[in-house]
Amino acid sequence: DYLIFLLKLLAEYNLDYVVYGHAGNGNLHLRPIIDFASKDCNILMDVLANRVFNHVSEINGSISGEHGDGMLRTKYIPMIYGPTMYQMFKQIKSIFDDKKIMNPGKKIP
Repeated sequence: DYLIFLLKLLAEYNLDYVVYGHAGNGNLHLRPIIDFASKDCNILMDVLANRVFNHVSEINGSISGEHGDGMLRTKYIPMIYGPTMYQMFKQIKSIFDDKKIMNPGKKIP
């Protein structure tokens, strides 16, 4: 389902892409070929990310497999992990950083 969704989404935006991964553990990487010099690049990336991450959330998937969530995925963490888990993340962070001085505003604000 996920791969079919991705291929339809990329076709909708007429994007070429590269697929690669790790046969041993089933990790799949799909990179759309996008002109990052384009003035609309950020808008396109945001639209694609929103649609992909919403779909991943609907099928109880993960937006990260082997490399962590990364800064660009920060705003999607509450959606992917849900409000209960996100609140737990915030509580754990506050134990170690109650003054919010370590990486302020990043990952878990």
